[in-house]
Amino acid sequence: MAYYVSGGLHQRWLGVIAAVLVAGGTGVITCMSHVNGVCMAIDNVMSSNALLVGVILAVVSGIIVAGGFKKIASFAQTVVPFMALVYILLALFIIIFNISHVPAVFRMIFQSAFHFRAVGGGILGYTVQQAFRFGMARGIFSNEAGQGTVVNVSSSASVRHPVTQGFLGMAGVFTDTILVCTATGMIILLSGADYHTLTGIALTQAAFSHYFGGAASWILAVALFFFAFTSLIPSIWGDR
Repeated sequence: MAYYVSGGLHQRWLGVIAAVLVAGGTGVITCMSHVNGVCMAIDNVMSSNALLVGVILAVVSGIIVAGGFKKIASFAQTVVPFMALVYILLALFIIIFNISHVPAVFRMIFQSAFHFRAVGGGILGYTVQQAFRFGMARGIFSNEAGQGTVVNVSSSASVRHPVTQGFLGMAGVFTDTILVCTATGMIILLSGADYHTLTGIALTQAAFSHYFGGAASWILAVALFFFAFTSLIPSIWGDR
């Protein structure tokens, strides 16, 4: 990204700023977000030490990154499709099992999104603030394209034509945001999990536990570990 800004706009100083911002964003903020998600998932099923989890992730990530891009690609192309497929299949099972309730869930989603209720100014301001805050967070972290750093990984791919990688990039965004995120939302609403008090991975684990019992929390903890881990590695590689 910094190379394109520097060379395309012929402003080296702007490229330096972009490089610093990307390094700070993906190298610190993004990595911290992934590690925090893993720690929360593990804490929901057993007592864990956040520092220990962080050290383990750092060591394993360092070993894979040290092996070069081919090792990263080999690891990701083996783990990620399998995880996504299993997750989507579980979601489809739950949705089909509750197919009669699906229209009501979609109706509730659209009514809640577009129905304007007259409320006090202070409450309205807070509601808009929270909607903006969580909307931005979901848009940025649901896929790496939201962060604007996916080009760092895509530019390293070896394909016959750049358009091929472009389609692959779009497919990744579609899978993450449209399939996985929509499936997660449907599972939460169909399960009746308390989304007023629970948030994040705890809410998703509660929704899955409604259908698959206590083992679901462990399954999701492991799945989130690999989801976050395979997102963490490209973030580290992109800053190199």
